[in-house]
Amino acid sequence: MKKLVSLLIGLLIFLGTISCSSESEIVSTRVVEVNSAETESTTTAGTPATTVSETVTSTTPVVNASDDSTTTASSSSTPVTPENASNANGSMGTMSITRCADIEIDLAFIQGPEGSKQDRCASRLSDLVFDFTSYQGTPDSIYADVYDAILGASEAFPIPDGATSQTIHLYVSIWHRETTNHLAVVKHRCGYIDSSSSGECERNLLTPMATQGQGMGVLSRDSALFEIVWPTLDDHEFAPTSHWIPASHEWIHVYQNAHVLNHEGPIPSFNEIDLKGPVWLYEGTADYLAALISDQFIPGNFASELEGWVTAAHEVFNEHDVPADDILLSCESPADQVESEITGDSWQCSIGRVAVAYLQHQSGSTSVEHFRSFNEELKDYGWLIAFERNFGRSYAQFQLEFAEFLEMQLDLKLAFIGQPSID
Repeated sequence: MKKLVSLLIGLLIFLGTISCSSESEIVSTRVVEVNSAETESTTTAGTPATTVSETVTSTTPVVNASDDSTTTASSSSTPVTPENASNANGSMGTMSITRCADIEIDLAFIQGPEGSKQDRCASRLSDLVFDFTSYQGTPDSIYADVYDAILGASEAFPIPDGATSQTIHLYVSIWHRETTNHLAVVKHRCGYIDSSSSGECERNLLTPMATQGQGMGVLSRDSALFEIVWPTLDDHEFAPTSHWIPASHEWIHVYQNAHVLNHEGPIPSFNEIDLKGPVWLYEGTADYLAALISDQFIPGNFASELEGWVTAAHEVFNEHDVPADDILLSCESPADQVESEITGDSWQCSIGRVAVAYLQHQSGSTSVEHFRSFNEELKDYGWLIAFERNFGRSYAQFQLEFAEFLEMQLDLKLAFIGQPSID
């Protein structure tokens, strides 16, 4: 029950606050390993820090979550750079600077707690800034893997120009489940999530920290603020699956949500299908594209992953007495997803990635360009029309097609496996 409550709290937090690269594509501002000597440049988390600012001034919050010190940030109209984001006692983060060039970035910098390592990178492919924080206790090898994979995924599947009207600011927070000071982490996270009500924010975040998995959240639609969280142990928790797959999965969620940030009109309720389409399509697309991205770095990974998905879906479907045409219908809204976790029927949502693979096959395309254009057309057409325009069939027609697929023998299902180009 405790695990279930934590799961639901974590999911509601993320849903309610609205889961081979070229070295020339990323630019970075090197930040520092934070130590106690840097508290003189911090303030308390009392001022909202979620909006894009033109310059970093004395009123910009810089939060050190290791204590409750209240001092004033240095008066300056200069954007955050390696020189003014640290003092002489700081040390560089763990990432190789050969991948990134130093630039000035006009976004608030939220300093991490003592012992954390931070790196800021801005993409040349998208209007996007990353702020990575690896909290004390996180193995450097884990941080290096997550950093590499998320940046690599953003290069393999970049957010196109014009997807949003503002700079996307993505925080990536990585902590150790057992050795990191969780209270220090939530204090820092609340500095950029909701510093105006830090007490409530801390209570909401602290409970699920020990048990939650990797995830992505839209923290502010107005200021295009996103977060990816990555709790870990000494080693990656999903071996033998490559860490590239969950990292790319969460990146694809950033990509998907970026296309509806500037949506004009009402936001669907928790019981309705989201702007981005049904949950099975949203999550299944993230899984499918993540496997393709991973294959760019670990050749041969895609076919083995997809074969495993199809085999598992075949077995679990045949173990349950559920009509084939009800499977996708049972995982359309966020409420459906939560209910499936409560009832133990989450396998029906997991089959979404197989449905997406079959949708790719039925479309007849040899690339995934229609997944890009589907997201690009969400604002203008809505998901239902965009689905038909880009996949060549209505949503209702595909439900019937996939129901027929589920009834097939396993060898026939495996015969449909193909690998499209991601270019």
